[in-house]
Amino acid sequence: MNSVVSYQVDGSTGKLTQKDWFCPTNYDHLNGADRDVGSSGVALLDPGTFSGGGVNRIAIAAGKNGTVRRLCKSKRRTYADSLDLYHGCR
Repeated sequence: MNSVVSYQVDGSTGKLTQKDWFCPTNYDHLNGADRDVGSSGVALLDPGTFSGGGVNRIAIAAGKNGTVRRLCKSKRRTYADSLDLYHGCR
């Protein structure tokens, strides 16, 4: 998996709609080196426990290259930062 995608289901029609997405800027390099972004899968953290500072949703995805990405959703934007398990925060 080279992207993390968020979908929403319309309760009345059952229609699935893409809400948001994340794909790293170095996708070509990761893909060529078989260093998938979400090889661990995506974990959605409980917003009752993990929130604050304007952030209302947090997801975590770890890749084969040892990078753990924190995907944060606020009212105004979605952003990602990462923790390299071998070299620290970037």
